[in-house]
Amino acid sequence: MPETPDSRPGPLIEDEKIILAPGDLATVEGEITYTGDRFSLFDDVTGEFDPSNGYPPAFKTAYNNIVSPTDLPGWQDKLSLQTDDLELGSYIIFVRATLSGTKSNSEYEVRAQINNADEIDSQKAQAGIADSEQGFAAYTVRSAFSGVNQIDIDFRKVSGSGYVKIRGARIAYWRISAE
Repeated sequence: MPETPDSRPGPLIEDEKIILAPGDLATVEGEITYTGDRFSLFDDVTGEFDPSNGYPPAFKTAYNNIVSPTDLPGWQDKLSLQTDDLELGSYIIFVRATLSGTKSNSEYEVRAQINNADEIDSQKAQAGIADSEQGFAAYTVRSAFSGVNQIDIDFRKVSGSGYVKIRGARIAYWRISAE
């Protein structure tokens, strides 16, 4: 069987057929075109952009995988992300973290907030088995969202013995539509 552009026999792994004809920029949402020297993609937020330049406009993420322990009952900051000055639009915001307790009776709570007031979600749990990990993940879609905003993941020990720990915290947002 003859070799194909992806160096494997048979059809391309990604698609059975790819058409790359130089032409006009993409104009239909989701359309990808090839202009002779680059690919372009059209979305309903920004119009045409070149995906080879990285993430689409209005995307930002923060990540912290350092293990942070506490035995304090007050809220402790784990990760914060300050948005850029966002244009009015709808944005999806994702948060996640992994928590554990050093003792089976370690009870902890985690929360994600916008501007230290508007709660995205929270979770309260008990370790059950010492050092067993439990995931926390949430998302929200915010319409008519704009300006500079602070997104935080906080955690605390609620009760029990030992320490509670958090790691793998991530916050991400991106614009999904214009208003």
